Formats: sequence, C-alpha cells, structure tokens
Amino acid sequence: MIVITLLLIHFFFKERGYWESLYFYTFPLPIIILITLLLSIFLNKKWRRFNLIIASILMLIWLTRSFKINIPEEIKETDLEIVFW
Repeated sequence: MIVITLLLIHFFFKERGYWESLYFYTFPLPIIILITLLLSIFLNKKWRRFNLIIASILMLIWLTRSFKINIPEEIKETDLEIVFW
C-alpha cells in the first residue's frame, strides 16, 4: 500500500498544488526505489518478488530519464567544450 501511494504521488499527482508538490519533491524516484527495497525485507517471498520487480522497473525508468549519452559525429578544433561539475 505504501509503495502504491508513493507511485501515485510520483506519476499522477506531481505538482497539482502546494501540498502535492511538497510530497512529490520529498519522494523522488530513487527514494521510492530505496523504500520499496527496504519494505521487501519484511514481506514473504511472493510479495518480495513483486517488490523487486517494481524496484527494477522503476530503476530502468529513472536511468532512462536521467542519463542521456550524446556522442557528436566529428569533433573540430573550433568546437567549444564545457564541463559541468
């Protein structure tokens, strides 16, 4: 029930109002994944497997949204390189 509530907050309610945005930014996707994994410790095998599948799917969603690799075709001497730390 806790995992479903967190997923509803993250994917459906998002930023509809002040309180919804507070919950949305308090529980980003990596925190929801961590809570799901921690809760799976206390569950039986059937529910633990279900939670691990949910955590795996959420991890893939988070990784595909967060990290993009862009490789330019050709690097020229006139190109400018900017590094963000």
